[in-house]
Amino acid sequence: MAHVWHAWPAGTRFRRFLACMYILLALLLSLFGTWPGFTVQEVRYGPERLHTGDLLRPSCDPRGVVMLIHGGFWKSAFDRRLMVDLAKDLVDRGLAVWNVDYRSVGDGGGYPETLEDVTRALNWLRSSEASELQVNQLPVAVVGHSAGGHLATWLGLQRLLDEEVFKQEVHPRVVISQAGVLDLLGAYDADLGNGAVRDFLGTTLPKRPTMGGGLMDLLSGPKEDAEVRSANSDPMQLLQRVQIPTVRDTDPLTVVLIHGLHDLHVPSEQSRAFHSACVQRDEEHGFSCMLKEVPDEAHFEHLQPDSKLWAAAVDVLTTYL
Repeated sequence: MAHVWHAWPAGTRFRRFLACMYILLALLLSLFGTWPGFTVQEVRYGPERLHTGDLLRPSCDPRGVVMLIHGGFWKSAFDRRLMVDLAKDLVDRGLAVWNVDYRSVGDGGGYPETLEDVTRALNWLRSSEASELQVNQLPVAVVGHSAGGHLATWLGLQRLLDEEVFKQEVHPRVVISQAGVLDLLGAYDADLGNGAVRDFLGTTLPKRPTMGGGLMDLLSGPKEDAEVRSANSDPMQLLQRVQIPTVRDTDPLTVVLIHGLHDLHVPSEQSRAFHSACVQRDEEHGFSCMLKEVPDEAHFEHLQPDSKLWAAAVDVLTTYL
């Protein structure tokens, strides 16, 4: 073997050496979950199979933690791998990242399980395990894309309600909705995601168009609690229940809506309508709402660290964390 090695040209030997080092590094990473500059650890935040997430910590002391919530119209074909590139970009910027999965439609999720899961995942940031990993006292931001933008905004609004849908122990300082589905009734009427809102709620809705609904939907009709499910899940409807904050709300919430003007999957009207409703109730009610529209970009550029849409999100995180 030594004779063969020395018979190769010097450049070939060097490339061979680099390949061996790459394989060794990959093996070490798989064993210890450590990347240059940061660490990755898979964490369970609850008993269900999908109650998992990746906690990324920079080598320096993080100045905040960002919870990432993936999208995919709440459907089981999608998971937290959608947010991996964003997670790596954030940890390179000195932030800890909590990139989570949750039960979705087709995998035990929908209403109310998906909402329970993201609440549990957020509350994990105040758990004893989070304390051991030294992320429990950091200021928190929540960033969600598409259906994840809906879930992120839903989480942010909970502490402003007279009665929270699910008890929340962590109050985010800032919430970023990346092309979020924020008006569920409007999305239902427009049949976004081929009935995605209907599937998420687990029911048709009374007195609404049933565009895209199947024959069985028309024959069975809405469930008895259809309007309650909608009211408890829809950020647009939750805005009407926002209360003037109590003394405990000393850290006001900032909601930032980022949307590409070429988005054909979730039209920018979703963010515009929510922003319009927000500005009638923000500030005196303990939160502020901003809309950032980006020309020339669409839906999936949100997931690309070199896009203008992501640059807008980074600018917000840098400001508030």
